[in-house]
Amino acid sequence: MIYLRPFELLEVNRLISWVNSPELLVQFSGPGFNFPLTKVAWDKHLSDTSIHPYFVVDLNTDETIGYSEIVKVDENEVKLCRLLIGDPDLRGLGLGKLLVRELIYESLAIASPKRILLNVYNHNTAAIKCYQSEGFVINESVSKTSLVDGMEWKSFQMDLML
Repeated sequence: MIYLRPFELLEVNRLISWVNSPELLVQFSGPGFNFPLTKVAWDKHLSDTSIHPYFVVDLNTDETIGYSEIVKVDENEVKLCRLLIGDPDLRGLGLGKLLVRELIYESLAIASPKRILLNVYNHNTAAIKCYQSEGFVINESVSKTSLVDGMEWKSFQMDLML
């Protein structure tokens, strides 16, 4: 079990330590950041008041194990962004599904969206399956391509209609 705790910039070094490669940075945050991730870059990112950042906390141990954001797009839409379980040993254990559920509940608490959306890279099949299991549907008409280490990464949008 997990819960969401509001992110505090004082703890940004924990987040930075999890994002330890250029590829993981792009997978986590998209193409908008340079590696290595810095406190200054993250502070600038969070100056956007539409972003609601959270640490993901293990309910049993009270240990911080991940990070995520909800971005209020408008009155009818929110976007789930930058979902990350920090410790690679904790990935693939079903925590992603729990995180998505918590983010959906939190989205409903901070807004009254008719749609929740997110972006995912098409090679991240585990994440795609996780999102689909929580009701998200692929919207391939909204896609982008990023260049990562000379390779094209395609992302597309997934939607959850409420």
